[in-house]
Amino acid sequence: MALRRRGMPLAIALSLLAACASDDGDGPDVPDIAWCEGVASWESEWREDELALLAAINERRAEGAICGSDEVFAATEPLTMDPALRCAARVHSLDMAELGFVGGSSPDELTPSDRAAMAGYEGSVLGQNVAAGHPEVDALVESWMTSTGHCRNLMNAEATQLGAGRYFSEDDVLERQHYWTVVLGAP
Repeated sequence: MALRRRGMPLAIALSLLAACASDDGDGPDVPDIAWCEGVASWESEWREDELALLAAINERRAEGAICGSDEVFAATEPLTMDPALRCAARVHSLDMAELGFVGGSSPDELTPSDRAAMAGYEGSVLGQNVAAGHPEVDALVESWMTSTGHCRNLMNAEATQLGAGRYFSEDDVLERQHYWTVVLGAP
């Protein structure tokens, strides 16, 4: 708890700064390339949830965390939203809903790095978290923070960029409706 209380003012300031710096509304959400066409037009609610997810993750990064039973991560710099990683994340969330799976690699065996490269990302992919069934950002982040591997990905100080993809489907095969992907990277 001490990690959470001490870093709260800093967390709020860093989250607001990161959200503003990463999405000024002037640029496209995703690159203007063929592979991203299917996720370029996105519901405004989903887009807002992606930004809220970035802010919530940055708040946790500013606080520091203990992942698992004893892996301590100091507070670290906020992430910025990268359009290519956002495309990769959106494509994966859409695929999970439409193809009926939840996992890091898709049935066509594309990995997070493959999807990022296809979206035009030139940096290194350092991790990916996926989830289904969580309608709210706070509950989603909390579930990732209680999972050692997911927590480790979010707290990785080497990661400086993130792509978030949220997709909602009333008619998905798994009946989970809410699909989320974050891809973390560094240039």
